Amino acid sequence: FNKLIKSRYFKKLVVISQALKSIYLENKYLDNSLIQVAHDGADEVENFNDKIKLLGPKDHLKVGYVGHLYEGRGIEIIIECAKKINNMSFHLVGGLEKDIAYWQNYIEQLKLSNVYFYGFVSPKETSRYRNSFDIVLAPYANKVTIEGYGDTSKFMSPIKIFEYMSHKKVIIASDLPVIREVLNEKNSILVNYENIELWIKAIKDLEYSNNKDHLSKQALIDFKKFTWKNRAHLVI
Repeated sequence: FNKLIKSRYFKKLVVISQALKSIYLENKYLDNSLIQVAHDGADEVENFNDKIKLLGPKDHLKVGYVGHLYEGRGIEIIIECAKKINNMSFHLVGGLEKDIAYWQNYIEQLKLSNVYFYGFVSPKETSRYRNSFDIVLAPYANKVTIEGYGDTSKFMSPIKIFEYMSHKKVIIASDLPVIREVLNEKNSILVNYENIELWIKAIKDLEYSNNKDHLSKQALIDFKKFTWKNRAHLVI
């Protein structure tokens, strides 16, 4: 890294969050002017009506999650919510086979019938699933690992968040400082990760709330500055 920043070709360091920039500044690696924040992003959705047929009752409100299932991703939060909310279905897309087997065994022990796993699907195909959800969850823990290692919770910029925004969805996410760099009370619902009752309440309140459309529309409006194309313009 030291060799890289001393190169005569080095122009600037691009980081994915203000929190990550602060870490570099606190350690005096580079001056403020040489570090640029460019959050992660997503592609714009071409067709919001391109949906997939989900498992479970058609009349249930569909709560979705797309991503990995390992430690720090909040899968236990989703299952706890499913235990307490019987009139909604919970859909989890993604995950390694061993992780899916672990959680499926867990819900079988709990005798839950409103949780559905879809396993790995291609990135392109995940768009159809997001289109089919009514509510999407990003229950990041206070420690977020990458395949079980490390902790990125202090400086991450989850692509999941931007993909949810791009699909014009009502987002319920963990209230972490780094998440607040993108989400706020106008474009999402932010919840203390450790308070399961607040997660349950947030989901239940949306069932008859008139605020769903406002939140989802604002999420899409705010997403426009986070497209990959706009990110490229920003960096260049």
